[in-house]
Amino acid sequence: DLSGDRLGTHSRRLLANVGVLRTVATGTGAGIGVATGMFLAGIGSDTAGSIRVPAAFCGVTGLMPGYGRVPRTGCVPLGYSLDRIGPLARSARDSAAVLEVLAGPDPADPDSAARPMPRPEFRGDLTGLRVGVVRDRHFPPGRDPALDGVFAEALAVLAGLGARLSSITLPYQTELVTAVLVTVASEALAHHRADLCHRWLDFGRGTRGLLATGALVTGADYVQAQRVRQVAQRAVGALFTEVDLVVCPTASVGAPPFASLLSPAGLPE
Repeated sequence: DLSGDRLGTHSRRLLANVGVLRTVATGTGAGIGVATGMFLAGIGSDTAGSIRVPAAFCGVTGLMPGYGRVPRTGCVPLGYSLDRIGPLARSARDSAAVLEVLAGPDPADPDSAARPMPRPEFRGDLTGLRVGVVRDRHFPPGRDPALDGVFAEALAVLAGLGARLSSITLPYQTELVTAVLVTVASEALAHHRADLCHRWLDFGRGTRGLLATGALVTGADYVQAQRVRQVAQRAVGALFTEVDLVVCPTASVGAPPFASLLSPAGLPE
């Protein structure tokens, strides 16, 4: 939503979390539609959380596929090397069914992959599955104290189904926050710069700020960010020799109240 905010939780001009009208549902309206039974599933885009966070705030299942699994044909880019398209649905089973329809190559998207789509198994039994639990995920200040209890309940479900839990640490968490910001700002500017002069006011304030940040990023900054991503990708990949699945909280807070969202001047919008 280029006329809104590039970060789904930072604007009051967003759909409310239906049923709790005091809170924000974040940018992907599909989460609200699924949660309220308006439709079976919806489709969202995720560059840095815009499928996963709306799903968490609305209490539905959000699935961000691997890069290239779903073609991005028709999607307006934000960060083209990070953007993914994926489903929001009522359950993992429904999400898998929608993903099976969405996945596959598309000549219009050269990054879309032709690799086979594995068929999921819903056995209700996780016996022997090695689950790596991230208990020290990097979050900005303001972590909700209720988070640990909610996360523990989710872990108990996995353990009850037979999974073997072990604590792990995700490498390069703080470095990746900066690398993602540099990447998204640069790639967003590269795509949208031709429209900035004659359509500046058509972009939302948050999007304008992101594009302005991209103008300050140097080529050396961008290259270094990609090096960080490559090193981190190899390190995370190595974790999967020890575990089959990595779990961590989606967000550090629940759906934020409208009153907590302030304008850049520090005033309620």
